[in-house]
Amino acid sequence: MGIKGLARFINENADDFLLPEVLDCGVLVLDGYNILHDLYYTSAAETAYGGDYDVFADAVEQFCKKLRDNGIEPYFIFDGSSDLLDAKFNTQKERAKKRIHLAGMSSHRKRAKILPALAFKVCVEKLKELNIKLCVCDHEADDQLASVAYQWNCPLVSSDGDFLLFDLPAGVIFVKDLMEATTTTHNGSDVLKAPVYKISRLCKLYKIKDSSLVSLLSVICGNDCFAEAILSPFRRSLQGNTTVFDHKKFLQWLAKYKSKDEALKGIFSIQPCSEKILQKIHTVLQSYKVLSNHVGDFLESSKVSWCQG
Repeated sequence: MGIKGLARFINENADDFLLPEVLDCGVLVLDGYNILHDLYYTSAAETAYGGDYDVFADAVEQFCKKLRDNGIEPYFIFDGSSDLLDAKFNTQKERAKKRIHLAGMSSHRKRAKILPALAFKVCVEKLKELNIKLCVCDHEADDQLASVAYQWNCPLVSSDGDFLLFDLPAGVIFVKDLMEATTTTHNGSDVLKAPVYKISRLCKLYKIKDSSLVSLLSVICGNDCFAEAILSPFRRSLQGNTTVFDHKKFLQWLAKYKSKDEALKGIFSIQPCSEKILQKIHTVLQSYKVLSNHVGDFLESSKVSWCQG
């Protein structure tokens, strides 16, 4: 999911990137489907026999209670339908094949990471019962999640590596880290303390001059819309024939450039690309820009309806 290998790189270097912070912002924006998956798989709910919805519903309730007990009001934003351009078609096809395989494993009583059919409905009904605000976007929610977190200046909670490329002042919290967050006292109130990732720390560590440069990881590592093989000649020039991408070496390479356009020229000087590929690269990079000027319209329009019980 997201940028291939990036979340693992960040977690393996947690001392550099994931610094504990007190969560006293009052609200959190949560990647709905990401939370749903992680809560189901960590709740010990059964995946066979159609699912174990009572256990899952209790896990959702306990998760939300933990946040509210520590002064945090959660806002869940869920993806809607697939993107209009079908940019992720190949990714979706591969995931569908994997789900079929996992469903077969589950039917034979083997533990498999596959959501039962009604997991989303159960999650939504429990959130409504708890008067937790939620919305389902028309299409993919990445832009909206990032924009709302940016405007509200609060952390975004997700395990999706795509969000690690957005310049969000309050940062990103991995779902696992929020689940494991401990309660502490701050200014006389109970609050949570959890590791937070900020792109500004990454840029400072590797002396990267412009945070938008980091979005180039999406086309070098590959993401759901851009195959890593497309720029494999550049990757080989940077790190040889090793199949494991060296994030550190690429970030050090980025530090030579002042802007994203300048870095792209550096890539294209090593690997010339067709006009079609150039256009695809620019489209992918544009998707990591926070559309802060549009978030007000999003929150007030018919595209979002904050549902409550």
